[in-house]
Amino acid sequence: MSKLKKFTTIATATTLSAGILLGLLPTETQAATNTKVVQAQNDLKKQVSSYIKVLTNLKSEIAYTDYDVYDYYKELQSDITLFNKYSYSGKDELVKKTTGFKTRIDKARKDNAAVDMKKIKAQFNTYIKKVDSKNAKTYYTTQKNKLTAIRNYQNHTYNNIEEYTYEIEDQIYTENEIYIRKQLPVEYKNFETESTLGMQHLYGLSSKESEIISYAYEVLDMDYPTHRQIETDITNMFEKLYTGNFGDIDDLEEGDNYSLYTAIEKRDVAKAKTALVKSTAAYKNFNDSYNQFEIDLNTYKANLTVKFANKVKK
Repeated sequence: MSKLKKFTTIATATTLSAGILLGLLPTETQAATNTKVVQAQNDLKKQVSSYIKVLTNLKSEIAYTDYDVYDYYKELQSDITLFNKYSYSGKDELVKKTTGFKTRIDKARKDNAAVDMKKIKAQFNTYIKKVDSKNAKTYYTTQKNKLTAIRNYQNHTYNNIEEYTYEIEDQIYTENEIYIRKQLPVEYKNFETESTLGMQHLYGLSSKESEIISYAYEVLDMDYPTHRQIETDITNMFEKLYTGNFGDIDDLEEGDNYSLYTAIEKRDVAKAKTALVKSTAAYKNFNDSYNQFEIDLNTYKANLTVKFANKVKK
């Protein structure tokens, strides 16, 4: 063997030995590098998945709010028709504000459409291939800020249009009530007389109960069973009054055909008249019955010492 060949063989053997000792064989080095890259990509994939989830949730929130906002907008459009039909005051302002809300709706939709999730996912895939976590996070932050700004803008629109829609709803109801009251002045006066008295009777019930309980403490050696029995007796008397009389008023208010509220909403004078007449009669019947109920309460109070004779104070 020549010296040159021998030297070459020794050098090669030395290099291979060193490579084996240090784990630096070409195939193993590449495998180690590939493993690290794959692991880094998998880690970034998980992070990107969380990014996409946040962005998708923001997109969904924006979509839901848009649906609600547009519903209010359509309601305002219908209100414009009513304003034109019945010459309600403030029509120009209503039209102006409704147009302004539509402009805001369109802007939010345009801005939201510009944040395309397909493009965003494609861009994230590019970052994953390059294992570029820094730019992936920067890109995510940028898109999140865009969607957050759209959501905040949209929420501002929602709050304003909701408040304004209710304001217009109240105006329409009040305008209708003014109109109907002018058509039915006598019916309204009779209704308010009886309903006001009815409410006074209801509010006065608690004070009447307190009056009886207070008197019972004066004349009786009070204990829990006696106190409970007095409360039960008064409650039973009231339930009899309510079921036989005041329940009719509730039925009138709950039935669309006789509800004054519904009639006013629909600006229906004929139904309003029917509701007023029936409600007035129901309240009057209740008030008449309450007068007898109050007599019965006074009688009950006067007879406490008889009913609870064994509890009368010595």
